[in-house]
Amino acid sequence: MTGLGDEHFRVGPCKFMIDGGTGGPSCATREPYSHDPSLPRERGWEREETWDYIKKINDAECQCTAHAVGDLAIEFMVEGYERCFREDPERVRALRHRIAQIFTVGDLRYLKRTGRLSNLEAAVGTVLQIKPLLKGDPEGKIVCFAKVRGRQRAIEEMAKRYKELVVSPETQTVCISHADCEADAQILASMLRRSKPPKDILIVDYEPVTGSHVGPGALALFFVSDDNVRNI
Repeated sequence: MTGLGDEHFRVGPCKFMIDGGTGGPSCATREPYSHDPSLPRERGWEREETWDYIKKINDAECQCTAHAVGDLAIEFMVEGYERCFREDPERVRALRHRIAQIFTVGDLRYLKRTGRLSNLEAAVGTVLQIKPLLKGDPEGKIVCFAKVRGRQRAIEEMAKRYKELVVSPETQTVCISHADCEADAQILASMLRRSKPPKDILIVDYEPVTGSHVGPGALALFFVSDDNVRNI
């Protein structure tokens, strides 16, 4: 069900609040707070309730996410996921999203600042208009898999990789995220429609935290591929 809908109303993941927060603090921890043992360690859901609710969401073929701040709340959540997996591992594997993520940036200084490029690489790349193409690897790390010269070439390479890797585009909503470069996002969307048109294309702005990390001009593409997509 997750993802069903249109631009006016769309079904998202089911999220629930297992514990409190850090502001009080009131998150659910295994041990009392060392600085003040009298502070509450609030639990909105108990262990069995958490597992039961995660199972109901999984049985409905929806995505599940939770607010879990304290170590006890995280334990409840992870244990619930593990129990769902043990109950029917093949079904859970089949429901995993096989998301391919590809992105490029507009300013190499932001990759230098976060340690993904050396000072020399960033300086040379800026002068030569080198644009890195990045993706998520099997461990969830962001890695560079190609470098091209020029912004237009980078966008073309993103569209080419989509054409090579997308699975059943007519059934899926492809997402394009951008940091203050909507015109480039529209160009990429046009390329996708001409090659293997998806059911829908969702174009969104990066939220401030990610936007400050990748910098103005960042452009990213997300779509469903096969089980091996992160190894390619």
